[in-house]
Amino acid sequence: MRVAEIGSMLLGWARPRRPRDHRGETIHMETTSFGFFPRAFVWQGQRYDARTVEQCWTSSQGRGREQRCFRVCCVEGTFELRHDPGRGTWHVDRFEPDRQAR
Repeated sequence: MRVAEIGSMLLGWARPRRPRDHRGETIHMETTSFGFFPRAFVWQGQRYDARTVEQCWTSSQGRGREQRCFRVCCVEGTFELRHDPGRGTWHVDRFEPDRQAR
C-alpha cells in the first residue's frame, strides 16, 4: 500500500468508486413501464426499484440480433441493464454503487 493511500484512509478521504463490471449476469425483471422500460428487478437475491431511466439505446449483436440497453438509477446506485428480446432474457452489465446509499 502506498503512503498516499494510507494517509487518505487515516484522514477519511475516499477515492471515487469505480463502476463494477458484471457483464452478462442474469437478472429477473419483475415489472416494466409501458412493457419496455425497467421498473423493478431482482439481482443477486435483492430487489431493486428503478427511480429513473437515464438512457436507452440499441446494441447490435450481429446476425440481426439487437439488444436493448438501459442506464437505470436506483437508490442503491446506477445499473446498466441489457434486454435480449429474442431470448427474453435480462442482464446486468455494470453497477456503480451510490456512495450515499451505504
